[in-house]
Amino acid sequence: MSIDEYYQRIIEGSTDIISALQIVDHQFQNVLSENTTEEERRQFFYGVTDDLNPTKNCQDLLRFWNALEPYVWSGEKGSLDKYWIIQVLREMNSTWQVYQLNREIDRRGKEQMEEFNKLLEQIEDLPRKLYLIMNNHQRKQTFYSLKYFDEQYYHPYRDYIIRHIIKGAGEEPITVVGSDGNNQLSIYAREYYIHSDLKWEKTGKAVQTVEYSDDEKLTARRRGLMTGYTLNDL
Repeated sequence: MSIDEYYQRIIEGSTDIISALQIVDHQFQNVLSENTTEEERRQFFYGVTDDLNPTKNCQDLLRFWNALEPYVWSGEKGSLDKYWIIQVLREMNSTWQVYQLNREIDRRGKEQMEEFNKLLEQIEDLPRKLYLIMNNHQRKQTFYSLKYFDEQYYHPYRDYIIRHIIKGAGEEPITVVGSDGNNQLSIYAREYYIHSDLKWEKTGKAVQTVEYSDDEKLTARRRGLMTGYTLNDL
């Protein structure tokens, strides 16, 4: 039985998810000690070359998260912070996000990124911003929280959102909204269209205030979560 299958059996076979997570966390520390360095962990998950190549260890940890996520995604802020396996999972995924974003930046070139960065600055400066809304790769509406979308106070989730914006360039507009506190997306909405070359413009289209049920909003927010984080972390 592989490590991920072993972890999955513990998670899915338990009636107490916290106890199960504690068991898995203890077992994982025997696989990858807290005394390891960041570079040692990078090699454990991505190999020894400068180019990142996800190893079986990386795939195992992602499968563990896929088994755990349905039980914890709506948890309280910080509820997973103390677990070593979650700390490592976040670090592993953040390393991948930064690597992929930097590759995209290098591919795009200075001129395209300078133009695109003006859009990011405009989004950061919008008052009362709450969510960025766009369709994911399955064409399903996804909410990305903008709580940490601030270059001055870095959070890896910002890189995660930027990657998704770039991946969606040339397809459908993105919308940035605030909330009026009454289960509605408010009139503080801005809609942008980003071309495949990362040139962009505000569409000028009036974005209507739209009502969402709690279930619809939670589902859309869940789609926008980053690996290793709960709804209330972001």
